[in-house]
Amino acid sequence: WNQGVRYLDGIGSFIRGLSSRFELGIITNTHDTELVPLHLAAMGLTEHFEVLVTSVEFGVRKPSPEVFQEALRRLDVDASSCVYVGDNVEADYRGGLAVGIDTFLIDPADAHGVEGTRRLDSLFDLAVRL
Repeated sequence: WNQGVRYLDGIGSFIRGLSSRFELGIITNTHDTELVPLHLAAMGLTEHFEVLVTSVEFGVRKPSPEVFQEALRRLDVDASSCVYVGDNVEADYRGGLAVGIDTFLIDPADAHGVEGTRRLDSLFDLAVRL
C-alpha cells in the first residue's frame, strides 16, 4: 500500500495555506486505521485537518453517500458549502457529486471526460479554482 506513496514537493505549504482559509477534512478508503494519520504526521500536516473519516473505522466505503455525509456532519457544514477533491472517478468524483458537494477530479490525462472546470491536472490546480 505504501510503495507508490510519494509526497508532492510543496504540499506542506499548499495545505497550510488552504487551512488558513478553510476547514479541511479527509475521507479515505483504507484498510488500516493508522495509514493516513502516519502520512499526515510524516508531512507535518496532522493539525491542518479538522476531520478524518476512514472507511475502515466508519464501516462504509466511498462512493457511499453515508461516508460523505459523516464528514459533513463532523465538520458541521452543508454539502453546498463544501468542495471535495479526489483522484478516483467513481469513489471520489461521482460520490461527492451524489451528495451535492462541489467536486473536482484530479485527472491529468483527462481519461474520464470530466467537464474541464471540474478536472484538475494536480491538487495544486485547486488554488485557482477556489
